[in-house]
Amino acid sequence: FGVRVKIQGLENIPKEKGCLFLFNHASFFDIFALAEAIPGIRFGGKEELFKIPIFGSVMRRVGMLEIARDRREEVFRVYEAAQKRFALGEKFALAPEGTRQESEKLG
Repeated sequence: FGVRVKIQGLENIPKEKGCLFLFNHASFFDIFALAEAIPGIRFGGKEELFKIPIFGSVMRRVGMLEIARDRREEVFRVYEAAQKRFALGEKFALAPEGTRQESEKLG
């Protein structure tokens, strides 16, 4: 795509345990940039995406977290279950604003 990604702070990523990356979802390209910058990273995605035939199955198979944005208790259950995966060294990226943002301001 001709986009150059500048990465700083890789030395801060734990090697022996999992961690969580939070990002401002400013564009569709954010996912591709993070996936390239941090190999093996897993993402959280809104539950509606998991309902898309084939795409949803692939998302589950690669270990994405299914986020029910309108059901807070369910989201906490997903996070609780993910703690075991953190202990195994998995790294996750979540957009806490819940959707792409139209501007560079936080939502």
